Amino acid sequence: MGDLVIKPEAGGSIKLQNNAGTNALVSDNSGNITLAGNTTLLGTANNLGTISTATFPSGHIIQAYSNQFAESISSTSGVNQQFSSGNDLAIGTVEAGVTVIAIISGGAARNRNSTYNSASGTVATALIGPTSDLTVYRGGAARVGGGSGVDMDILSPPFAIGARYFSSQTASVVVRGGAYEYGARNHILWESSTDSPITYYAFEIMGDQSITIAT
Repeated sequence: MGDLVIKPEAGGSIKLQNNAGTNALVSDNSGNITLAGNTTLLGTANNLGTISTATFPSGHIIQAYSNQFAESISSTSGVNQQFSSGNDLAIGTVEAGVTVIAIISGGAARNRNSTYNSASGTVATALIGPTSDLTVYRGGAARVGGGSGVDMDILSPPFAIGARYFSSQTASVVVRGGAYEYGARNHILWESSTDSPITYYAFEIMGDQSITIAT
């Protein structure tokens, strides 16, 4: 049986219309196809190629990022600390209407120091947003205990911190970890090594996905 060939005149397009005379499918002379309505594929869509424009539902993960490094931050005077910008997790340009959710884990925090045994305590933080306007989220904490006469170093387990940035307009976003003093205890330390590194994770998610900052 021979093929059924539908061929327009030179420079023309193939058009399938509904009963109102509105185009439902148009195939131009270059082979580009435009569908007017929704398309249902009952089989497998193979070799789709590059999708240049798509609309994802709210909650859909668009992209995932991670960065791992070994760096330690500390202070003996209660000064807030941040990991170096060179270790930032650079998300890059985030489109409007997209939320970035970030998690930081790894390393260990000092909650007792033999030299500063009555003045140690560390709260881990996650900073997220454009570098000029970072929002700080508080996470796990370690604080001194056992009395000022105890002469030992104690480090807490790794932290896990959640942070969120919603882009109401296109912006370049980074994720950065930090630490500050817990309850006026001046000695701060969040340390890591190649054996126990810091890991940043981040996910771009479609829509406004909220995390409530504790007050």
